Amino acid sequence: MQHNWLYYYKPTEIQQNYNVKMQLLYSLENNKKFYSAQQFEHAKKAHNIYHALGYPYIPNMKAIIRMNMVTNNPITTKDINLAERIFGPDIGTIKGKTTRKPIPVVDDMIDIPSELVQVQEDVILTLDGMTVNSLKFLTTISKHLYYRTTHYMP
Repeated sequence: MQHNWLYYYKPTEIQQNYNVKMQLLYSLENNKKFYSAQQFEHAKKAHNIYHALGYPYIPNMKAIIRMNMVTNNPITTKDINLAERIFGPDIGTIKGKTTRKPIPVVDDMIDIPSELVQVQEDVILTLDGMTVNSLKFLTTISKHLYYRTTHYMP
């Protein structure tokens, strides 16, 4: 948009007029502008230690720093907060820690005793088609077992 020969962008105005969904991205260069060179160096050290420790969760990383579990550690929890604001969340870590629980496979197979199979070896099955309210069905009846099934036939 142009107003008095200056370009500007107002996302709320665009969204109301055109119902546009958007996501604004922040780059490292833009985030770095808000901090001093010394703060950026501290954040860089915190970021490097974060990677060296194997990408722990940020609260765990802060606990490691508070408990002084890393010897000769130059960073503080404040540096971790700076690194998180400047560098943002580590995408590889987010993707690596996101899991889904698979649905367990349930085996519904039942072993039929061989005696039952031998006794019912000569089963006579009768088939018939029937129509109920203009819907077609296939029906089966097994003699000797007295078992009836019905299956809808589209």
